[in-house]
Amino acid sequence: MLLAAIVSLVLLTATLPSYPAQAASLSIQSYSPNVASSAGGDKIVVTGKGLDKVTRVRVGGVILSKLTNRSKTKLGFVMPRMSQSWLQYGGYVGIEFMQSGAWTKASPKFLLTATRENTFESAGLVLRLLETSQPSFVPQQSRYGDLLPSPGAQLHGVKLNVLNMTDEWVDLTCSFEVEVKVIDTSFRRFSYLPNRHRVEGNPGCNVFMNPGFSADALWVFDVPTLFKIVAVEVKAVTFGGPDPRSYYFAFKTENP
Repeated sequence: MLLAAIVSLVLLTATLPSYPAQAASLSIQSYSPNVASSAGGDKIVVTGKGLDKVTRVRVGGVILSKLTNRSKTKLGFVMPRMSQSWLQYGGYVGIEFMQSGAWTKASPKFLLTATRENTFESAGLVLRLLETSQPSFVPQQSRYGDLLPSPGAQLHGVKLNVLNMTDEWVDLTCSFEVEVKVIDTSFRRFSYLPNRHRVEGNPGCNVFMNPGFSADALWVFDVPTLFKIVAVEVKAVTFGGPDPRSYYFAFKTENP
């Protein structure tokens, strides 16, 4: 009886249908770089698992079928030129991967930066990015001495031109009409140092800039040298009104 049961089990197993092995599951671990220009042209390398089964990549709605250096763990593509909204604002964009006919959205963040040619408006202020820099020190008014980085840190500077097109005055150094932050490769956001009115060339504290006037101002950041700054986030700040959209620019030490 036992032998008959074994024979029956073997025969049943032999008649069961067979299925093809499932494709390796897709896992995206990182992008290099993870910040690129919305104007396109930057080469991106994706690291993860199951990338040899990816047939297309979609970035902010733009589908790419030309993929390079494809293997199980790596895949490359060239960032496309994005739409006008991305060119003007920049921002965090979702990247999707097609495998076996289905799209999968990756969890790692990716940041697109706006083109520098754009002068942009936020909450009635017209802002223009003039310069990003890594100065060894920042001159202040003589009675304060030079502004130096903390031990183990590096100063970063962001210089903007601000044109006031609101209905009232603004104070660029002792108020909060303009919010500026710098962002590193891990998307940590850093705030600027206080007492910007002391920086040589900046408007003084309580120097009210009336509608129709403009001025240049420098925002200074103290960032640990281990963190690489790659982007700038800028927006005007309104009190009681809707939160305006942020603009994102590449942080470069070589400026046009």
